[in-house]
Amino acid sequence: MIIIGYVSSKKATAGLEAHYLGGRSMHPAVIAVTFVTASTSAGVFMGEPGLAYDLGMPALWAPLALITGLIVTTLLYTSRLRKFTINMGSLTMPNFLGKRYDSDAVRIILALLIIIFYSVAMIAQFKGAAILFNTVLGIPFNISLIVFGVIVAVYVSIGGFRAIAWTDMVQGLPMIFFSIVLIVTSLVLTGGMSGLSSRLSEIGPELASLFEPSTYSPWGIVGLYVFWTLIFISNPHLSTKFMAMRSSGKSDMRIFLYITLVLGLIINLNYIIGLAGRVMLPDLPNVDYATITMA
Repeated sequence: MIIIGYVSSKKATAGLEAHYLGGRSMHPAVIAVTFVTASTSAGVFMGEPGLAYDLGMPALWAPLALITGLIVTTLLYTSRLRKFTINMGSLTMPNFLGKRYDSDAVRIILALLIIIFYSVAMIAQFKGAAILFNTVLGIPFNISLIVFGVIVAVYVSIGGFRAIAWTDMVQGLPMIFFSIVLIVTSLVLTGGMSGLSSRLSEIGPELASLFEPSTYSPWGIVGLYVFWTLIFISNPHLSTKFMAMRSSGKSDMRIFLYITLVLGLIINLNYIIGLAGRVMLPDLPNVDYATITMA
């Protein structure tokens, strides 16, 4: 991370475009990995397995909905956004939409909304990092929050987008590898999907059902598909990834789509870890610790 940050800091000083978008020269494979890791983060490794721990098999609708969202986003949105932002000389989403609608008010309001709502969204990421620091290193939770915050602020300020993208790449691939290991191990220990379903049914029939009335009802699942389609388009920090890609040609779009589909599906199958945790650790006091405890 230190080496990546140092090298990226040298290139980030070439101008605002180099700092904010890596000079719009990032390889689609790198963008694909950073896109997947940025769209999943701590929620997929802690929150969502915890949700599966609580609700059971119906939670597996989420990875299926992810596929639709990625395909729609890549085919209808990615290329057009990159072309628009280049033509307008825009480096951020508020800047792009402000120019698109010739409105300073739009730019200011969007910037303020991003600050407000992303501050709330970042709570999950900081909580996940603090839990990890606390569990693995034994650092108190509150101190872990402060340490993580300082590291992130300094690293991003110095290295810019390129440092973030390559750090996501270097750290994301091991995350994906360990996800595969944990998912496969969970299935082996619980007898595969059929064995897992049977053992969940023994705990409670609702855990092995197709739907769950509060979250994964039929209409809830329709909403889930809409959510995953809109989430990739509406998140400024994800849209920025598209703007930084080196090209919007068919070849680069195919590379991006194939990699995001495979990696996105793998990481979102971490729900299975939560399901296995319900079988193997039925009395877990905090469901957010399901993945770490299973590991």
